[in-house]
Amino acid sequence: MITGILLGSTLVIVEKKSKSFFRNNVTPTSDIIFHLGTYFTGLIVLVVQLIIFLLISTFLFKVNIWQSLSMNVIIIIGILSLFILLGMLIGVIFRSEETTTLAAITLASIMLFFSSTVLPLE
Repeated sequence: MITGILLGSTLVIVEKKSKSFFRNNVTPTSDIIFHLGTYFTGLIVLVVQLIIFLLISTFLFKVNIWQSLSMNVIIIIGILSLFILLGMLIGVIFRSEETTTLAAITLASIMLFFSSTVLPLE
């Protein structure tokens, strides 16, 4: 969750602060193409991270995760997409990298606090 939010917001801010930002804005390329590029970059990074975590858990804990993973791929991609797009929205709203990072960490902390991980529903 926090990686998706931070990665999405950081990628958007890095693109906005790059020297080629003006050149990209004057080209006839739509903004949607740049946002899709940011989304797919974040998605690829998080899928690779997820595969590494699953490989480590398979070898260290001797748990066969791969047989039930095929049923949950759509849910996992949906959850990854939600947090990447949320991070991209934060990156679009704010201007500086420090403010974006602070907003992303604050949002992730609030979401973690109100989940049942820290504050149980019972």
